[in-house]
Amino acid sequence: MGLKLIKDNGVVRKIWYGQYKEAGKWKVVKLTTPMHGEKIPDSLSEEGDAAFERSRARAQLEFEQFESTRMVKGSAEHLTRTLIESKTGQKIDDTRLDELPFKWRTLPRSYTPTEARMQNADRAFREFADFAKCTYLYEVTQDIATAYFNKVRSEYAWSSAQGIMSLLKSAFARFLPIGAVNPFAAAITRNREINAARINRKPLNEDELFKLIEESKNDPMLHALTVTAACTGMRIGDVCKLTWDAIDLPSGFISVLTAKSGKRVEIPILEPLRIVLETANTTRSSATPFVFPTAAQMYSANPSGIIHRGKILFARALFAQTSHTTPSAVKVEQEAKSPEEIFACIRAARFTTQKTERCIKVYSLYISGLSYRQIEAETGLSRGQIGGYLHTIEEITQTAIVKWQSDCANSNTRLIKMTRKERKVGTQKYGKCAASLYGWHSLRATFVVTALTNGIPIEVVRRIVGHSTVRMTEEYFNPTKQIMAEAVRNKMSRSILGGSLARPALAEPKQSEDADDLAALAKKLAALSPAQREQLKALIG
Repeated sequence: MGLKLIKDNGVVRKIWYGQYKEAGKWKVVKLTTPMHGEKIPDSLSEEGDAAFERSRARAQLEFEQFESTRMVKGSAEHLTRTLIESKTGQKIDDTRLDELPFKWRTLPRSYTPTEARMQNADRAFREFADFAKCTYLYEVTQDIATAYFNKVRSEYAWSSAQGIMSLLKSAFARFLPIGAVNPFAAAITRNREINAARINRKPLNEDELFKLIEESKNDPMLHALTVTAACTGMRIGDVCKLTWDAIDLPSGFISVLTAKSGKRVEIPILEPLRIVLETANTTRSSATPFVFPTAAQMYSANPSGIIHRGKILFARALFAQTSHTTPSAVKVEQEAKSPEEIFACIRAARFTTQKTERCIKVYSLYISGLSYRQIEAETGLSRGQIGGYLHTIEEITQTAIVKWQSDCANSNTRLIKMTRKERKVGTQKYGKCAASLYGWHSLRATFVVTALTNGIPIEVVRRIVGHSTVRMTEEYFNPTKQIMAEAVRNKMSRSILGGSLARPALAEPKQSEDADDLAALAKKLAALSPAQREQLKALIG
């Protein structure tokens, strides 16, 4: 394949031609590049003058472009693109994978996503582009999408994996050429393995809820958030951002537009919540529309801070120990490991290089006898970071390292670990993945379970919590065994199944006062004379 000279009666035509092979046959195409030069050779193996060679180079470039276009036009991809353009009358706008972060950010929206949410989307798009090794969106096949789902599922918890795939599906649906097949369109459903391994937030029973509310009284802001979340089932973000114009105390209702779904919900104000709102009303400031201004400011500046404080609250309320014993989070081995064995465990763990080096450094200084303050000066790490690295080493080695102090068992770090449970399905990139059992969202589950177990219709509960479907509300109905047992016993206590299976004994009929009066009357009638009986008979008629 390449350029070709054609002769007429032994004279070379001053036209450039290209020769290629298609379906086993040689074909010739006429090029548009003119042939110049006075010295034109009889064969392309010979060299002509400068003008000829310049025109040869231009003809060669034109032929290479022709070959490239010919190869594309023969593909199914080109036929598909041609068909789409002919059907829609629009030229296909090809979006590159590396353009997704920018295009997703600049989409017109009815709301403004947080910067943290957009950064997560940016990272998801970049990671997929690195995996797919494609340039354009239309080049991504369903096999690539499936392979990426399997990769994500092996590295993340199910909810995170589902969020990533949902994001990619939405982005491809928005930016793929019209008529192109979305490789992420196939529904990814939970299989039995995932359903069996699913971990739900635990709703609180009455005793646990009482402990939580009592613990929250140590912090007025947390107490207000706890009572409001428990009595309304609202998400913590909506609780923090609750405004006075959403509250109607005289009618006893809260009418709020939820941030996540954009649905307006109407929530009856329960008595504990009324007390909290009336208390907040006494210190109400005209400078802010928020019911809990401190919480609103904290949530806007750092949502993770409010979430973390909630985790500490739940951990201390439900798991703080009265006696100073070693928590179950670290099972101390009978024989402690030697420093060499601990160093080996650290190196074998799937940590980043930086974390591995820091763990080794902190552990080395700690076992040499230095205090936290001295290690802080030596390494530049905070005491919290130092404690975190030492506790991490305890976990991977299953050996107690930190010298126990009187309050060590009830440290926030250790108690929070007791609110989490290791997942069987789904991991993180640098270690095992744990699911949170308790947190602010547990109060949303608590509201749903409490309302349903007390006989409130599920449709009413659905409208209060703002779920789109009853099925979504059912997802939240995961009562613990204790809650189920209490509800069943209370509801069935009046039935034969709730008490003894023996049939109740029939009580002796009690003689009424009317029966006594009738017996006395019969005795009087028996004592009447014949004449008196005739008179009575005439009166009765």
